[in-house]
Amino acid sequence: MDLKPDYQPEFDSLKNLLLDMAEERSWETLLDMIGNRLLMRPHMVLGRIWLILPGDICSTCPMREECPDQSECLHLVASKGHPISETGEPTQILDDQYQRVPLGVRKIGRIAAQAQDIAIKDMAKECQREPNREWARRQGIHGIRGFPLKYKDKVLGVSMQFTRIELAMPGEGQIWGKIIADHMGAALANARAFDELKKITAEKERIESELKFAKLVQEGFLPTTPPNLPHYDFAAEMTPAKFVGGDFYDFIPLKNGCLGIVLGDVSGKGVSAALFMARLLSDFRYISQDDPTPEKVLQQVNQIVCERSRRGMFATAVFLLLDWKANKLTIASAGHHPALLKSPSKKIQEVGHSSGIPLGVLPNQKYSSEEIQLQKGNLVLLYTDGATEPFNKDKESFGLKRMCQIIEEDDISPKELVGKIKQSIENFTSETILHDDLTLLTFKVS
Repeated sequence: MDLKPDYQPEFDSLKNLLLDMAEERSWETLLDMIGNRLLMRPHMVLGRIWLILPGDICSTCPMREECPDQSECLHLVASKGHPISETGEPTQILDDQYQRVPLGVRKIGRIAAQAQDIAIKDMAKECQREPNREWARRQGIHGIRGFPLKYKDKVLGVSMQFTRIELAMPGEGQIWGKIIADHMGAALANARAFDELKKITAEKERIESELKFAKLVQEGFLPTTPPNLPHYDFAAEMTPAKFVGGDFYDFIPLKNGCLGIVLGDVSGKGVSAALFMARLLSDFRYISQDDPTPEKVLQQVNQIVCERSRRGMFATAVFLLLDWKANKLTIASAGHHPALLKSPSKKIQEVGHSSGIPLGVLPNQKYSSEEIQLQKGNLVLLYTDGATEPFNKDKESFGLKRMCQIIEEDDISPKELVGKIKQSIENFTSETILHDDLTLLTFKVS
């Protein structure tokens, strides 16, 4: 390409480029914009941008022997211009030798390491020892400009421009080049931050989608409606601290006409706890069909969980066998809170003290049970930590005493009792975010 001796680059378009760079938020679009509008100019042979990134092709890199630190280097991310092939046709050259450049090595690497720009007025005279000098002569290259791309005094990369015109020293072109390089560094940093934000947002949306799905799966394992038995009224509700939780409960119809009732609390929260809980509920449903004796159910479930557990997770649980025809209740606990029993005279007592260690801690454990004869007016409440351990702004816990007072106050239905306890906890904590799952299960003999 022949240029007139008095050719001078025009700079009005460069002023517009500065404004457009500041508004661009896409990393890839920004690089393309710079390449098309800054590098593809009549006097340009080639313009390139390298960014400092972690080393990735160190084993095959042509400059490996020159690389003092293989943890990071300059990666060629953009290459535009008007290079001429050996046949005289325009071509895009992405020289493999300069795909990666070590910091501090060659002119490119020294610009990044020293954070200083360079200007070579006449390459033929000043770069006699450059290995690509013959390529530069064939392309008609006269001048070279190189600038560090910086943001807040941190070097992000290097911009190099090879021209077919002889550079004026220092020249308006060098001043403009430095201004553009400084703006380019800020624009690249901002675009990189926005790209990272987009990735984080996309990942957050993916996680939320998975959590919503996990929540649906978990809800599928919990009973949708309470049992319908003569002279018994049931209610239960689980409120997770996060999308999904580790609390669980179930009503299990048994072959002998009795009802199995289980409630528990898995260590931890979130998806892992929910998956652990789902498998645990399946274990209870399967094992209790064979022999629903509470202490035997807990013993067998514990054995299965110990054999299966790989991450140290465990669960406290209480299992009840309700013979509703005989009004007889048998209860066994695996490290869980005792159940609360309200008598017709409104007296509250804890039952189910016979306790073993939580499920999944140690194999070959024995559990014991307690038998209770129910009568008309009795109310039983099972609960998890989320019912007694919420704290208010004064760091005071809700506690068992407050919950017992709610049970004693009125002769209300199980469903109303669950709602009243939850509302009292919200009032007590001033609607502070739950730090633990809250589960309540209650039934009353009528």
